[in-house]
Amino acid sequence: MSQHPQRMLSSKAGLMQAPIRAPFTPSEHKFGLRIQQTTTSIHNRGIRTTVVRGLGPRLVAASSSPPAWNPQNTDEPRVLPSPDFSPEEAVAVQLDALAACDDPWPSHGIQTAYTFGFDIGGLDPSMYFGFRKDLYHLDHFMGQFQTYLPELVNLESYRVEGVREVVDGDDTVWVVRVAVIARASREEQLFDFYLRRKKVGTRKGSLMTDMLVRVAVAT
Repeated sequence: MSQHPQRMLSSKAGLMQAPIRAPFTPSEHKFGLRIQQTTTSIHNRGIRTTVVRGLGPRLVAASSSPPAWNPQNTDEPRVLPSPDFSPEEAVAVQLDALAACDDPWPSHGIQTAYTFGFDIGGLDPSMYFGFRKDLYHLDHFMGQFQTYLPELVNLESYRVEGVREVVDGDDTVWVVRVAVIARASREEQLFDFYLRRKKVGTRKGSLMTDMLVRVAVAT
């Protein structure tokens, strides 16, 4: 198992393969299409996984007509964190928003990623990008996201490569690996979303992104 230098995590389950999928359109989120699922049997330590091809009616659309745009003066993103989301769904919500990053307003996709951040928006430095960084303002986060993760902004397509549940002390972390095709380069790049479940606050019970890092490919 590959380990990020900032995290020493012990694996409990292997990666689970899932087929490629293109992002869903904003209208599919807005009108809350029914879940369409394909269940695939994976002979990998006896694990059976469900590949989510659509997100369900529990998603609530936010207004698509915010005031004159300012990163600190916008509505909530169309889809918010929910305790009902699986690790794959929590990541899919973010990537689908990033695929149409400026719909329904500029940088809505990055704002969605910000809203799913586990420990960003506070005064303490965050490990979101794999190193300690102050990310207490949304506009600051937007600039850093475009600098460190440009492949994810207006991405072409992605697929979930697998999920592993790991232990970090007394806590559980879900690592969701995705393969992303960037729109500009048309090249594939791997990313790991490290998800933790929020234990307090308005997002209690929701899986949030503690860290999002690019996976180095061995040469």
